[in-house]
Amino acid sequence: MVAVAFHLAHLRPVAAVVAAHGATDLGSWRWTPRYALCCIAPLPHFAVTGAFVASSLAHFAEDVEVDGSIALHSLAGMATLLGGPQVGLEFMMIYLALVHTPMHYARCWRQRRWSALAFAALTTAFALYVSQYMDVVLIGHALQRIVVAHVWTEWSVGNES
Repeated sequence: MVAVAFHLAHLRPVAAVVAAHGATDLGSWRWTPRYALCCIAPLPHFAVTGAFVASSLAHFAEDVEVDGSIALHSLAGMATLLGGPQVGLEFMMIYLALVHTPMHYARCWRQRRWSALAFAALTTAFALYVSQYMDVVLIGHALQRIVVAHVWTEWSVGNES
């Protein structure tokens, strides 16, 4: 994947809320080695993008089962083909805002991850403030690595005994 510029425009607050949900990772000690490994592992770009796509499919399957995740990603691909990367990213952003992020917070609540929710609340406030001054977010390999680390962290926290 080549880096894609995502123009925030009318989705500024939505993007801020969605981006901040990853801060729940800070509520677990498990995030540190996972983020470090994902960020420094010497991987070729195709491997980073492959891990990103696989992680996205697996992570959204927590919300809408495997078939739903495949359908969602297929629709995003179709939106990208028909309207370009901006339209595909906006489609995913709406899903993330309306379905994934609320369900993610509900899972944290059920797991009694109070510090994770507190980190996310603080990060959301900060992201809403900062997003006022941003017009574009670069969706590239660095951000893909962070998403992989988030999915890996959430999977490990969700499977703690």
